[in-house]
Amino acid sequence: NTAGTTIFGGVVGGGTALTSVTTDSAGTAQINGGAVTTTGAQTYNEAVTLGANTTLTSTGGGNITLASTVDGAFDLVVNTSGTGTFGGAVGGTSALVSVTTDATGTTAINGGSVKTTGSQTYNDDVVLGADATLTSTSNGDIIFNGLVDGGFNLTVNTAGGTFFNAVVGGGTALTSVTTDAPGTTDINGGAVT
Repeated sequence: NTAGTTIFGGVVGGGTALTSVTTDSAGTAQINGGAVTTTGAQTYNEAVTLGANTTLTSTGGGNITLASTVDGAFDLVVNTSGTGTFGGAVGGTSALVSVTTDATGTTAINGGSVKTTGSQTYNDDVVLGADATLTSTSNGDIIFNGLVDGGFNLTVNTAGGTFFNAVVGGGTALTSVTTDAPGTTDINGGAVT
């Protein structure tokens, strides 16, 4: 808890995983050590800046919540069988290199936008909590390997490939789906609703 900056300068939980990590909503957090591992939840209530390629892992299925913005020109990996939540804009000030989620659990995109220079790979189910624009500025692929649901608009902008590899809107129909040009879109999941 601080209105200043919380800095994780080394690996967190690399030897023995912490039970949980929580930061307050005042100030900022810098994750510079490459990895944070907990058995339970991770809740970053303040703006987060990545200072290195970063993997956030909950080994026990705890929720990983990035409640505010996330910035930094590095790779971000979120691994949990719980819910990974992007509560603010991701890469809005400084685009991430890539975003990857694992195949278990759910990703909630509630912050309106995710911007990377490279790829975005959502291996788990995605639920939109707001209108969402996903952008790769350097032709990275944007890949949905799980279901996509949520009664909001989804816009995907990349000159690379957009891949819907599972049903879109099968649980809760999206309001709209828009992809830009150039680039390609592969619909492999059987239905978009």
